[in-house]
Amino acid sequence: MDSIIELVKGGGGLGSSERSGHADFFPNGGEDQPDCKNGIITNIGKEKDLYEGNIIAVVIMAIIITVFINAVIIITVIINAVNIIVIINAVIINAVIIIVIINAVIINAVIIITVIINAVIIMPIIFNAVIIITVIIITVIIITVIITTVIINAVIIITVIIISRSHDFSLLG
Repeated sequence: MDSIIELVKGGGGLGSSERSGHADFFPNGGEDQPDCKNGIITNIGKEKDLYEGNIIAVVIMAIIITVFINAVIIITVIINAVNIIVIINAVIINAVIIIVIINAVIINAVIIITVIINAVIIMPIIFNAVIIITVIIITVIIITVIITTVIINAVIIITVIIISRSHDFSLLG
């Protein structure tokens, strides 16, 4: 057990103040290891006592390092997978936006075509309305001219009657 305890004691600042294992003991009395400020992985080369003559400690340390490196690789793969999923989602969102824009263009084209068709349908109606309004205006002008002519003729007739009554034309003939 001496080698395992030494492994834990030389563990790069990994002392613990909490109970651990079946026999309650506190690695390094619950304090960080002196001169082990960089963590267990960084200090492997500095801890000569850890691997000199103790093959079990070296194997255990190699397993710990391998597990740590594999965990880093797995986390990197997971992060890359998440990044790929985010990129795929961004591509899908952009595709949906492009489809929405295409639909908006199609809808606007349909609206423009509808306006043109309505204009073609309405133009003859407007043209006929203009003709009808023009005929009505000309008719009103003609009626006004007729009424004016009637009034002028009535004034002339009344004037002739008034003049003929006031003068005696019998002397002329």
